This record gives sequence, C-alpha cells and structure tokens, in this order.
Amino acid sequence: MSLLPLLLLQLKRTRQQREQEQREQEHAEPRSLLRRAVLPIDLSQWNYIYFSRCERAFMIFTRLDTNAFDRLLPTFSHLYETTTMRNLDDGSWFRPLDRLAQRELPPHAGLALALRWASSTSTLQELCLFFGILPPTFSRFLPYCLALLQVTLQSDVAGRVAWPNHGEQFVMADMVARKYATLAGCFGTLDGLRLPLQESSDYLHQGNYYNGWVKYHNIVNVFIWGADGTIIGYGINFPGTYHDSHVCSDAQLYSTIRDFQHKDLYLAGDAAFVDTGGGFQEIVGGKKIQRVSKVNEEGPQCIEELRWEKDLTSFRQASEWGNQYLCSEFPRIKCPWDCNDAPFRHMALTTILHLANYRTRVVGRNQLDTVFAAPYWRALHAGR
Repeated sequence: MSLLPLLLLQLKRTRQQREQEQREQEHAEPRSLLRRAVLPIDLSQWNYIYFSRCERAFMIFTRLDTNAFDRLLPTFSHLYETTTMRNLDDGSWFRPLDRLAQRELPPHAGLALALRWASSTSTLQELCLFFGILPPTFSRFLPYCLALLQVTLQSDVAGRVAWPNHGEQFVMADMVARKYATLAGCFGTLDGLRLPLQESSDYLHQGNYYNGWVKYHNIVNVFIWGADGTIIGYGINFPGTYHDSHVCSDAQLYSTIRDFQHKDLYLAGDAAFVDTGGGFQEIVGGKKIQRVSKVNEEGPQCIEELRWEKDLTSFRQASEWGNQYLCSEFPRIKCPWDCNDAPFRHMALTTILHLANYRTRVVGRNQLDTVFAAPYWRALHAGR
C-alpha cells in the first residue's frame, strides 16, 4: 500500500485536531481577540484618521487638534525609536537603545494610543480594534507610550506643571481681580478629588484605601488651579484614608506655598486646608490660604467683609470647574484604578495632568481660561 494516502490521512487528522483545539480555546477564552478578527495596522481606523488630517476626528479621539498633535510627535518619535521597553529590571519604564527600534506600531500610532486611552473610557477590545493590534501588544505598549508621552510633555513648556514665579502670580491675581474686585491678591484655588479604586483581596489594602465617609475604595488627590486654568501644583495617588490637608503636607504643597508664594497673595481654599488654631499659618507662612467662615465661627462684621466672603465662595467654584475639566476631557481618571499597581497609577495620573495643561495652553477650551484669562488678555491687548 502506498504511503501517500496514509500521509494525507494523517495530515487531515492533524488539521482537524488543530481546528478542534482552536475552537476549544476560543470557547474557553471568549474575550480574547484573534488576529483574523482585527484589521491590520495599516488599515486600522486610527491610520485612516491620521492620514485624513480631519480636525474634528483628531479632537474627538485624541482631544488635540492636528497642530497640537504634530507639535508633540517629533519628540515622541525620537524617544520611541531610540528607547526600549524590554529588560526593565531597574524599575524604569524605558531605557536608551543602541539601534533604532523596529516596532509594528508606527510612532504616530503609539502617541495616539496614549492620548486615546487617557481621553476615553474605551475597553481593551475597543482600543485594539481601533488601532489594529492584539491585547498582548496593547498591554506592552500602553505603559511604555504613556511614559514617553509624559517625558514629551515635560520637555515642552506648554505641558509643564510648575509653581509660577512672583510675576506670574500677580498676573493671575489681576485676572481674578478683574472679575472679583474684592479679591485683591487671590491668584488661584485648591481642592481635593477622590478617584475610584478597585477592591483588593488584601485586607491591608482595603483598610488603607477604603473611606467610610464616601463608602468606597478610592485614592485622594489635591490640585491647585491657577486663574489661567492650569494646574500649578498637585498631590496624587494617596490612600483613601488620607485627609486633603495630609495630602498637601506629604506632597510638599504646604512647603511650596510657604517658600515660593508671595507674602501679599493667597489661595482660595476650604476648611480642609485651614487651621483656625493658628498652627496652620506657621506651616504655610501666614494667611496664604483663606476661606469663608463656618457656621460656628464669627462671620462678617461689615458689608465689605460680607461681599468678600460672597466673592470668595463664588471664586472657589473655579476649583470645581478645574476638576470637572479633568473628568470630562480625560474620563479615564474616573475609571476604577488597579489597586495593586501604584507605580502605574502615579505615572498615568501625572501624564494626564501634564496633558491637561498642554491642552489648555495650546488648544484652549478650559472654563477657567474662558472666564478669567481670556478677558484679561483681550482687555490688555485692546488697551495697547
């Protein structure tokens, strides 16, 4: 008997067995995408949007216009092609590479992947279909591209998060005084923001991150907003049991206010950042954070003090505008964060904060900028 029919029969059985194993694997892992179900990267939706140069599509999917995107791309591309994400034993997210990297994702797609992840609540599968990649590829590229984006934003003056110098502080104070004449010397506001966290099976983590007042696991963050709509200071990724004032202390925000804020200027805060006993003023170097009086305290004694408290209460709303700006333009921060990966949380949140400042300075569309900064600059230029 010829061996050819036996060989063909064996090949047929092998193919049938392989197909059966594949069907069993697909049935056992229904959430895993397969390559044949995903368009190639060159035919992906993002690739089509990028080469279409459609402003509206860029704004919808990256929260940046084409000019803002192109401004980041050269620095990001250089880092993307000269660093590696492999062998990160030292804890860093990337390190220099001796030769140009050959990757399946082009640099513009890597930048868009980080931007799209930060500015949406899209699931892993949706992002993979959008960029034409598989989940394992996405899991490797996301922290790498976010880290590169953070370095890119920090190297751009528009993306910096830095405490303003005295001249910049007085300019911001003029922006506030133009709308609220009674708030002479107020140049910014600060407030806390709690972000949800996934529950942990570890009892120690549950105790640290669960807050009985809000009744869920969370991380505590404090943001200081300047009158121009930018973040000038922050403390992020603290356990949910922390008080806002403890965050400011541990994040060195109080020492920054004491050492770098002008003595004649102040920030608008609430009761969480002010100690009526006097010890707080020693920490921050005077009345550099002010608030309205509470119910059990002595209130305004004249019409001027009453007007000041009313205007300060109104201006305090600006911190809510800033926090809402973060949550609406970068809704990823409201998605429950992984409780077991604090380094990634810190890196991702830092990237989003720098991205928020970059978008405010380059693209605009920030309510604080619209209400305080834009009218100030229009009036200044109109007077010349």
